[in-house]
Amino acid sequence: MDQYWIGFDQVGNALDGNATLRQLEDLFSSYVLNVRFHKADVNILDVWSENPRTFGSILINDRRQRVDEGKEMHCQPPLMIATVEGREIVRLEWYEGESELALKYDLRNPRYEFAGSSYQNDSDVY
Repeated sequence: MDQYWIGFDQVGNALDGNATLRQLEDLFSSYVLNVRFHKADVNILDVWSENPRTFGSILINDRRQRVDEGKEMHCQPPLMIATVEGREIVRLEWYEGESELALKYDLRNPRYEFAGSSYQNDSDVY
């Protein structure tokens, strides 16, 4: 299985708003989302929505403010990790937090077993 970290580059730096948008477009145009939504509002995954509380809107707006505008933010940059198998996204993890990132949503395909979260707080991102 492959993993894609959305909103960061390969060395852990937060990307700008346009690069984050391109990552989201590439991910959701290349793979079919195939996860369960229990305990999560399905609308949070509407990447193209104008709703400011969707994963896509949160990531893009954060990067535009944090990176493009250089605004000082009082929280950690959110992180989305997509795990793909074949042409399907079989796990989608969402991390956010004030002083450190914490797993808030872990949407999984029930056919697969996953051990723990993909991101650990000692990881070298941001």
